[in-house]
Amino acid sequence: MTAEPGPSFRWGLVLRRSQYHRRLAVNGEVERYEESTSRHELDLIQHIRANDMGIIAQIYTDIASAYKRDAKRPEFQNALDDLKAGRIDGIAVWKLDRLARRMTETYRVIRALEESGGRLFSLKDQLDTADDADKQRINLMINFVSMAAQMESEAHSVRTLAWHQQRAERGFVQKSRYRPFGHANKNWTSLVDDEVKLIHEAKERIFRGESATSIARDWTARGIPTRSGSPWHEDTIINFLTSHRMIGQRLSPYGLRDAQDALPIFTNREEWERLCVTINANRRQLGRKEWHLCSNIAACSLCNRPLIGAQSGDGVPSYGCRKRRKEPGACGRIYIAKKYLDEIVTREAIAFLSDRNRVMAVLRSQENSADMAAIHARYDELESDKLALERAAFRPPQGVPRLPTERYWSLRGEIEEEEEELLRRMAVNREAGDLKEALDFGDDAAEVWAERGVNYQRRMLKLIVKRIEVRPGRVIRTKGKSGNSFDPERVSITFADKE
Repeated sequence: MTAEPGPSFRWGLVLRRSQYHRRLAVNGEVERYEESTSRHELDLIQHIRANDMGIIAQIYTDIASAYKRDAKRPEFQNALDDLKAGRIDGIAVWKLDRLARRMTETYRVIRALEESGGRLFSLKDQLDTADDADKQRINLMINFVSMAAQMESEAHSVRTLAWHQQRAERGFVQKSRYRPFGHANKNWTSLVDDEVKLIHEAKERIFRGESATSIARDWTARGIPTRSGSPWHEDTIINFLTSHRMIGQRLSPYGLRDAQDALPIFTNREEWERLCVTINANRRQLGRKEWHLCSNIAACSLCNRPLIGAQSGDGVPSYGCRKRRKEPGACGRIYIAKKYLDEIVTREAIAFLSDRNRVMAVLRSQENSADMAAIHARYDELESDKLALERAAFRPPQGVPRLPTERYWSLRGEIEEEEEELLRRMAVNREAGDLKEALDFGDDAAEVWAERGVNYQRRMLKLIVKRIEVRPGRVIRTKGKSGNSFDPERVSITFADKE
């Protein structure tokens, strides 16, 4: 059972964050694109404070829309998990459609509330499940609001798609937040000569067999700015080189249309089509990212850098200490066959999870290292500081000067930085829930380990293992057999229950 509503009640705020919420440097000046998420957050905090409803234990924000069927909303899932685990007592939202815009998601919320006895509060819908014992009426209201939100989203999606198709058919350009690279404005009516030269440079380099990745690294090293201010990426270069904007056209449902008043960057269409064919032929197939059990977990004993997926000289899947942008100091001297390392780590991890006493020892260390009550209290203090900062900068008492804008953003950044650190500590506690489940594995540990898949296995390894170290190999010749044997002493595993 959750705590009764009151000053000690722990709220989790579920919000949707805009994709554009950071500072952006434009023409040497700093612009801040304020988002609705901040206003929603402050509205909720003010209401909870004014009505003595409890503390803000954590805030969960996702970028993805609650309507998109395949949207990734890890923080939404974390909120439900924390509610069911008792780490928070209730969920507060600015409006219900910020929480769920599909009936399937609504049912998940209702189940989580029923399983935990938790509380749901929606500010704009004036809904609070603690105010009414009639759960059936409340569930009907939540379903109704979610159904209305889903219908609204579907209708908006249809209208928006039709509007974009009509604009494309008429040759109107698709405007974006930033002006496109190569064109001087969002209407494509004038060019930036220096950027056009770079685009033609990229074209010639690709025709000579160079990759988009190499060009992206070179442009970043040369300090060539992107429109958003972020480093160059191969996908960015590929996307604009293969865009119909390069030839001054737009793709509509009925074929290509000349974009109104647009200046093309490539005047030779056949050359541009050949460029697209070359890029598509050479482009890496970027499917779902492959996960290896020990990548970036096992470490090299010589230089202490993490091992990553690699291949040996004869093409055997391996882990290797490889030099790369993130690890330029890697020695490059340690390689081990993936099969051998995975087998050893799997065997030792299953043995650990089969031992209830060892699992309990790690759980105790987790509980002692992270006092969740203190973390929640500090997080709540930071939310209060954020609210006070907002008042000082934008709504100070009469006769009191406003807090300077630069000072406001500096202090706001310090608060958000500390909140992010607290969230990381909360995440460790949340994942420890997997360990509590492992207390009952016993002889079934091997079966559970195999069923759950590599993401679960990696998560568990990070909880139960302090270090996996791979040492240089030595040749072991087996008498009476051809070839060499694997030396198991190359691998050293230190588990978290060891001092």
